Parts: sequence; C-alpha cells; structure tokens
Amino acid sequence: AFEVLFPSITVAGVFGIFGFVFQKVTEMNISDGIYKVLQIPLEAIMQHPAGVIVLALLCQVFWLIGIHGAQVIGIVKDPIGLAAIAINLEAHEAGKALPNVFTYTFWNTYATIGGSGCTIGIFIAIFFFSKRADYRTIGGFSAIPALFNINEPLIFGLPLVLNPILAIPFIFAPVISSIIGYFLTYIGFAASAFITVPFTLPPLVNAFVSTGSFKTVIVQLICIIVTVLIYAPFVIAANKQVHEENFSL
Repeated sequence: AFEVLFPSITVAGVFGIFGFVFQKVTEMNISDGIYKVLQIPLEAIMQHPAGVIVLALLCQVFWLIGIHGAQVIGIVKDPIGLAAIAINLEAHEAGKALPNVFTYTFWNTYATIGGSGCTIGIFIAIFFFSKRADYRTIGGFSAIPALFNINEPLIFGLPLVLNPILAIPFIFAPVISSIIGYFLTYIGFAASAFITVPFTLPPLVNAFVSTGSFKTVIVQLICIIVTVLIYAPFVIAANKQVHEENFSL
C-alpha cells in the first residue's frame, strides 16, 4: 500500500489540476469533453455498416496473431454499444422506434455467434464434414463451452490462431454474418436490441431475449447456416491436408 501511495497521490493531483483548468477554460468537465469530442463521433461511425465491418475485421486479425481481439476492441465497442442499447431501451419504453442498429447485444447476436469468429460455424462443420480425428476430438471437448459462446478450446486447440487454412473463414465469417444482421435489422425485418444480455447466453436464446422478436431468431439462424457454409470448404480442405501429410510419411 505504501509503495503506491506517492504515485497515486501524484496521479490524482495532476489530473485534479488538469480537470480544474479544463473546466474553467471549456466550461465542461473532462467526462463531458471526452463524450463530445470522442464518443459522439464514434457512435455515429458505429451506426454505419462500415464501422461494424472494420471492427469485426480488426477483432479477427488480432485473434489470428494470438492477441485476444475481443478484449482489444472492447475498449471502443463496449461503451458505444452499451450507450446505444440504453438509448434503444428509452425509446422502447416511450413506445418509439428504436434508433440504433448497432448495440452491445448486436455484436453478440451476429458477430460472435459461438464466440469470436462465429466459430459455431466451424463447430457444426467439423461434425458434418471433418474426417480428422483431432478436429472431431477437439470439437467434442468444445461442445458445451461453444453453446455458451466460449471458444478458446477451438481457437487454440485446432488451432485457428496462425492457421493458414482456417484464417480466411475465421476472419470473414463474422464480417458476413454482421452484414446480414445489420441489413435485415436496418430494413426492419429483424428487431433492434433494447435489452442487454450476457455474452454467455446461448445463440438463438440471446436473439430472442434481447429483442423479444422471433424474426431476430430467424435472422440469427440464417447467419449460423451461412457461417457453416463459409467454414465447410476449409474444413474439407483440412481433411485433404492431413491425408497428404500421412501419404508423404
């Protein structure tokens, strides 16, 4: 406690002085300044499909090189998503149309079905198309966690990290799923989320609980089918790879 006492006092003192000067000069506190200068523009960007696509791409690229992409982008994504869903909740309670497509729960519903990379797609594809004993074993061990959107056993067990064959679907499956979810929500077929649900709520359940709409469940199911179709050719290619390796031995 005594080791951090002086640094803590210094940091608190410096930021206290800076906050006092900032408020005197701008007539607003630091929190309001950050919200006005940074968060409002970021909120506008994230309500555009391009913002969602870029965020999904960044998340997967970080994962691919072994960095927890969801944690990295969460610094930007979570505050904006939570603020957006709070606005939607206010509109829902007032009986108005929900203004925001992208919310904290939108990300969990479409961009991370089964976990980062929409790995529910590869989980299903393995049991339909994989002939590799190692993939099917890891898929079996991953079954229960995958139902609750926990996919580290798949990411590091297959692995998906630094895997040249599975890198392409791992990056683009969540992007395509997010585009489908965004478009069908934007045109009003699926409902926007107004309830925050934990990311561990299983797929299909989270879609209904967060929106109260069965159409949203249908859209998420479509996204799941699409991600399976995206992963399937690469799972089949992995079958051929292990066959060639065995033949060369």
